[in-house]
Amino acid sequence: MTKIHFIVPYPELEEKVNRIFNNHPQSGHLQKTVSVITSERFSDLSSNALDCDVVIARGYAAEQLKQAGIQAPVVELPITGYDVIHCLYNCVQRFHPKKIALVGPFGRSCGHMDLSSIFGCEIRVFTPKNFEGIDEALESAIEHGCDMVLGIYSVHLRAIQYRIPSVVVELSDNAILDAIDTALRTVKLVAHEREKSELHKALIQSIKDGFLYVTPQRRISIANKTAEKIASPSSHPLVGRKVAEAFPFMKEDLSMALSGSDLPSQLYKLENGSAYLASFTPIQVSGETSGVMVTLQNVSTIQQNETQIRKKLGDKGLRARYQFPDIIHKSKAMDEVIHLAQKYAAVSSNVLIVGETGTGKELVAQSIHNASPRRDQPFVAVNCAALPENLLESELFGYVEGAFTGTMKGGKTGLFELANNGVLFLDEISEIPLGFQSKLLRVLQENEIRRVGDDRVISIDVRVIAATNRNLKEQVERGAFRRDLLFRLEILKLYIPPLRRRQEDIPLLFQHFIGQYNQQFGGCIRQISPEALSILEAFPFSGNIRELKNVAERLSVNCKGDSIIKEQQMREALYPRDVEVEPGKSFLLHSPESEQAHIQQALEECGYNQSQAAKLLGINRSTLWRKMQKYNLR
Repeated sequence: MTKIHFIVPYPELEEKVNRIFNNHPQSGHLQKTVSVITSERFSDLSSNALDCDVVIARGYAAEQLKQAGIQAPVVELPITGYDVIHCLYNCVQRFHPKKIALVGPFGRSCGHMDLSSIFGCEIRVFTPKNFEGIDEALESAIEHGCDMVLGIYSVHLRAIQYRIPSVVVELSDNAILDAIDTALRTVKLVAHEREKSELHKALIQSIKDGFLYVTPQRRISIANKTAEKIASPSSHPLVGRKVAEAFPFMKEDLSMALSGSDLPSQLYKLENGSAYLASFTPIQVSGETSGVMVTLQNVSTIQQNETQIRKKLGDKGLRARYQFPDIIHKSKAMDEVIHLAQKYAAVSSNVLIVGETGTGKELVAQSIHNASPRRDQPFVAVNCAALPENLLESELFGYVEGAFTGTMKGGKTGLFELANNGVLFLDEISEIPLGFQSKLLRVLQENEIRRVGDDRVISIDVRVIAATNRNLKEQVERGAFRRDLLFRLEILKLYIPPLRRRQEDIPLLFQHFIGQYNQQFGGCIRQISPEALSILEAFPFSGNIRELKNVAERLSVNCKGDSIIKEQQMREALYPRDVEVEPGKSFLLHSPESEQAHIQQALEECGYNQSQAAKLLGINRSTLWRKMQKYNLR
């Protein structure tokens, strides 16, 4: 129910307002009060009488209400040009005046009209600024020889005292109807703005950090409760105070922010020992700074939140980062690997990934997980070789409090539990001690684990992806690995070929790594010479992609500032100088020329069989291969 209070100057207008109001389409949802009060008696109106949502008043009464600063919005009953012209027409037809004075707030409605030419008599407009100016306007009208006055009801009453004929300008029905509609729109708009204001206040107060809004005069216009607590006790309340009084430590930085300068977050240490990180956000309106928002974050809270976030999102690598498109390649061999891995991703069977060190086994394992139905579940990775035998069981299965000396309060969740409904990636599975393999086998068979020191079992649903760079079948033959565990792990098997068997991937991977290190080190390498590329492709890369990445990083550092990698730079990166220890028949010579001649002779004697030539020279085959590359011996 909307409460509307009408203030009208005479009873006849009250009747008209009641009639129009009762016929209004929304009258059933409106509650009206009509008060007949002239401007002279306006001070008699008590504040209680204005307990409403909106006030509608006419002329100077509306102006006085606005100046009084009442809580309810004020809508003016407008005096339209039509109302003035209608009144003038009736006056001229009835009284035939020679000079008419229009006295009142008519400047907006008819001040621009040439009324004299319309009605054939002189018409002058007098617009008093307020109610007190009516007398002066009437005296001026008499002085100019006006013999008739038209105006609002207050003007009519004063004209009677001056003994000059006067007529009241009546309001039309449409003017009153428009005022009611405007009042309803105003109430709705005010309610909406009030709701927004309360929402903003609630939001600001709900911010756990300290919040201030500072005007260009360096006064605080908005402050939340947290900011009140941070400020010195003598500065309460903050709103209206100078920033320098409550927060003297930010005085200089605030001046910079008000000047429009970009200002990084500042760290402040208070006298009570607490520390706060302050950020300053200038608010620009029409290109000028209208104020600055300041937030104050407690440093200890930031540290606590960061710890919690890291624990929840990053602890033990519970998310897989890579997907199949991240596997950089163009070789057919890797196409076949990815195609097979994508098939494996569609099921939940255990997978054994085999391949030399550095071939990207974990990259493939993460890609399988992210393409599987378990993609939204944890991916827990563990390097079996990095866990001592006495910790392996407690890390994988967890333990209860008091299970052994040094346990955590409340116990600890094992990696199998953390990976529940997801994937547990067991890297270097060949390094699991033989005595523990039977326990792992039981978990894979029963899908149950039991924490160390506990007497109950916990059901789990975990897909195991294992990886190794060793031949597990050979390990089984030597008695170092359980055959039944191998059967459980290699339900699905995936072999990743070494880099030397997919040489077409080497340039593509190398360029990718160079691009990464260019960005990291600020380099500008864009090309590799054909000679350098040829040497790179011929290198055996016993460390596979990991070794290739190291070479790229080495070149990015050594060739920083160069745009192209040349042959000599590539040789130095692939064959860095080192101390050579070559037992047996030594051929360490004083000059490269003599060394090259001995290698050439040994190769010719062995029919270019590198294994036999290396044995003859007393060096290993990889050393021979590097020296052959060094001296360009084929």
